[in-house]
Amino acid sequence: MSSLLNRAALLVKDFEKADVLDHAAKAAASPSYFAALVRYLQDKDKVVATRASWCLNWAARRNPSYVQPHVGVLAELLQQPAAPAAVVRNCASILQDVSIPEVYQGIVMNTCFELVTNPATPIAIKAFSLTILDHLSHEYPEIKPELQLIIETQLEKETAAFRSRAKKILKRLQR
Repeated sequence: MSSLLNRAALLVKDFEKADVLDHAAKAAASPSYFAALVRYLQDKDKVVATRASWCLNWAARRNPSYVQPHVGVLAELLQQPAAPAAVVRNCASILQDVSIPEVYQGIVMNTCFELVTNPATPIAIKAFSLTILDHLSHEYPEIKPELQLIIETQLEKETAAFRSRAKKILKRLQR
């Protein structure tokens, strides 16, 4: 198995889920391959960045311990308005399942509140952001009232996916 990932591998014309899973398996087995995917998240070519984020999301599920050294990059991309929506979505998906180091918690928290309250944010990003905020509310209980208010305010105007996740979080917040 090669521990090297080159940019061209992400630009294959017919890039399919099998390719994603192959790169994810390699990244889950190799910290250097994982780090290469993280570097490609920041590529100027949106196709490269998007495909890297897709692979990275799967790799992070297989080996979440590799995420920790890269949380800063993921947090930074989460707040980049120019980043492709798929990159932001995959970064949020990864961050919802890992422990966020204290140094990044404030940035991630503020960014997630902004994403959830922005009407232009795609619903999957909002849902992942809600989960991140729910996790952070355990360490920062003072955000619970704001999170509850935002959820209650948006509950009726959002999609079923948002409402489903939001209702589960509201139940936990009201305990």
